[in-house]
Amino acid sequence: MSSLRHIFRGHSLWITAVFMILLISAHASLIEGRMVESTEPRYYCQKKIYQFSEVESVREAACNGFISIRKDSKRPLVHTEEDDDEKLIYEWLFPFALSKNAQGKERKNVERIIFNNSCELLDVLYYNTQTRAFESCTKVPDVPVITYFEMENVSAEPIVRCGSLSWEQTELQLHSTRNLPQFMSGFVEVKDTSSEVDGPWKRKISSKRVVIKDKPQIIFYEIIIDNQNQVRGVVVTHNISRKPSVAHNSNLTTGKTPTLQSAQKKGIIRLVCLLDNTFPLFSSTPISTVTSPKKRKNHE
Repeated sequence: MSSLRHIFRGHSLWITAVFMILLISAHASLIEGRMVESTEPRYYCQKKIYQFSEVESVREAACNGFISIRKDSKRPLVHTEEDDDEKLIYEWLFPFALSKNAQGKERKNVERIIFNNSCELLDVLYYNTQTRAFESCTKVPDVPVITYFEMENVSAEPIVRCGSLSWEQTELQLHSTRNLPQFMSGFVEVKDTSSEVDGPWKRKISSKRVVIKDKPQIIFYEIIIDNQNQVRGVVVTHNISRKPSVAHNSNLTTGKTPTLQSAQKKGIIRLVCLLDNTFPLFSSTPISTVTSPKKRKNHE
């Protein structure tokens, strides 16, 4: 009997020990989960709270709107007009799946992101019913401004960037090694570049394969070279939309809701991005190719 009591007592202690280990583990996991939850960036927009990842998905959709070849695609809407198309500021509304109310119904004034031609997130706005104006959502903790490009895979090659598109250097050089005479015959002279030290420049239409909503699309752009066959820049076309009552040089974070007089009108703009450092069209030697907005010109 004594040995049985020792056996039962041993089993009881073992079960108790296992239970305590599981309890401590569960408690630690709960604390860790709360810590992760508390440190994850969020946007507090009065009655709505958006995860940072949700805002990023909206921004990605907005950037795809610039270049999608589908004619029925939604386009970024001009939020602030500028004389220089490259400085235009845009807005994009949160989709119904994220912005619907607690009853699952559509709301009248939906939150929106504010961004530029480079897809940099500038602000997230909500409509304040008391002030009757759009105001900035609160970021907790503070969310750094990043670009769409930083979401891409890190490449060992130099990156060329223009508007919402980016290329590895070899992408711009890829077709130059095939059918060379035919390839070069596709270049045409760029107007008003004969006076340039390395002029005249030439440009040629090329294409880039991108994936939008899990479907591949061929996006056209132009590559610019100088008289030494050095890649001088690229030209990107952005599809945009405008509304009649659009602000001009307005405050990005606040403003009364504009009254629309007619439907939004779609249009296109051309972004000419000149490289800080050129690179050979026929060489794979990598060098820095970051574009400088101050050196971009509206050559046609």
